[in-house]
Amino acid sequence: MQKAETAAWKRVFFSELILSKSAGQRIAYVAVVAALSVVTNMFLEFKFFDVQFSITIVVSALAGILLGPLSGFAACYVGDLAGYLYNSWGMIYMPWVGLSTGMLAFLGGLIMNIRLSFKGAVYVKLAIVCFVSFFICTVGINSTGFYFYNKAMGFSAAVVDYVSEKFGTGVSYFGYVAYRLFFKGQIWNNVFSQFDNDGHNNYTELKQKNIDTGMGLERLACVCQNVDSLFDVDTVMNITNKVSELTGAHYGESHKRDVSLRVITDHIRSATFMICDGILPSNEGRGYVLRRLLRRAARHGKLLGINEPFLYQVVDTVIHENECQYPDLREKQTYITKVIRTEEENFARTIDGGMKIYGDMLSAHKAKGETVFSGEDAFKLYDTFGFPIDLTAEMAAEEGMTIDEEAFKALMTEQKERAREARKALGDLGWAGVEFGKDMPATEFVGYDYDAIDDAHVLAIVAEGELVDEIVSGMEAIVVLDQTPFYAEMGGQTADHGRITDSDSIENPDGNCALLFRVNNVQKNKGGKFMHYGKLLKGSLKVGDTVAASIDTVRRAAIDKELPQYFFCTF
Repeated sequence: MQKAETAAWKRVFFSELILSKSAGQRIAYVAVVAALSVVTNMFLEFKFFDVQFSITIVVSALAGILLGPLSGFAACYVGDLAGYLYNSWGMIYMPWVGLSTGMLAFLGGLIMNIRLSFKGAVYVKLAIVCFVSFFICTVGINSTGFYFYNKAMGFSAAVVDYVSEKFGTGVSYFGYVAYRLFFKGQIWNNVFSQFDNDGHNNYTELKQKNIDTGMGLERLACVCQNVDSLFDVDTVMNITNKVSELTGAHYGESHKRDVSLRVITDHIRSATFMICDGILPSNEGRGYVLRRLLRRAARHGKLLGINEPFLYQVVDTVIHENECQYPDLREKQTYITKVIRTEEENFARTIDGGMKIYGDMLSAHKAKGETVFSGEDAFKLYDTFGFPIDLTAEMAAEEGMTIDEEAFKALMTEQKERAREARKALGDLGWAGVEFGKDMPATEFVGYDYDAIDDAHVLAIVAEGELVDEIVSGMEAIVVLDQTPFYAEMGGQTADHGRITDSDSIENPDGNCALLFRVNNVQKNKGGKFMHYGKLLKGSLKVGDTVAASIDTVRRAAIDKELPQYFFCTF
């Protein structure tokens, strides 16, 4: 009876082929299957419709069927180990991979030994082998192994990582997103556009109805990486880690420090892209938004204990995380870094004095029991120390106070009106709002003798309403040269148009120029500076550059024909 039970047990875990052979023959069979596993794993893999197939899976299943569960397991595990020893590709050994391959053989042999009496039973058993093996071996064993290998990625992400390798990123991530959608909650929203609201709760049907889906790449990244917010996504967290390195503040230590780290991370990302797109810090429009971002980030740096300019040191990390999708960032890195550092240094010269004045103002308000920070004080901080109103509001909110924004806006309006009146008093010749300084010489006009020159020097550049040291492609600006062939608008004659190029390209077509600034207007101010209005179409232009300046001679000739002859009389 005991012998019969032993024989039955052996028939479950070993095939008839193995049971009928000697010990040496059994070892030989296992060795042959192990060798086949090595060969197929190394050389017989292919992709079909982004799905990776390996003949090793077939070999493993056949090993279990032919040799039985235990012998098949041994053959496939030994085969995986031998394959690694033969060619590891510099990787560490992952034992769960061999375990997974061996279990595929084990389950295949075990399931095929199940006795089913109906027609087509073998196909049913094969289907069971494929289904069970995939989920137990692929999802269960391999994904668990990858999870313990790198716990930072999370178990669900480990499943995606392994399945994507075998079945393609499209298939795996689609499945993962579906899993998150049905079991973890919403990851996007649908907007059904059907009616037009006139603002008075009167609705009329739209002629063109649509459904809009809002998801976004960053939200999807949060889902796929199984994190709670954008700031925890790897590409953003790497920027935060750089900020932590510079400030000594580590993410997760305290809520207050986390807020500062997030503000700095978010603002330096935005500032880097804005400057790359041609925006410069200024007191108006887009430039003012950029200035507010940088100064708020700098202030949060001070809250973390750093008193020196540091934001510019984060630029390289921001670019590193985004340059694959936005290669312009790397090309303009030096320029972006310089702009941010200059703005930081300018703000650093005033922030300490401004913070002392703010402290005195805050103490005075608290001494009176007031909960509203006056608009007059907020305006003084803005006008004297360059504190954006939202920065002052944020600091006041930390002390439980609000800002009288209406009074601040009224004072801002008054200041703008005074500035407009001052510009009117200076006359309408040129852009009088820019003070170039008495030391800057007047522009020498050489247009009576030359249509083009190749040795002009850039004395000043105005962009976004302020003097700057450099502009890049796509920016509109005013350029002042030490000499120019361009006639400025005055005496009833319109200004010349033309171009400013690199000094070596005076005769080249626009497409062959490394630098191209298209001039569409020229004005002359009270100080005798010729101001060339236009847009930089190619390259970058710096103060001190030597450039070529050439007028549109065809346009000038056409203008000359239209002018009355007495215009050219000498008085």
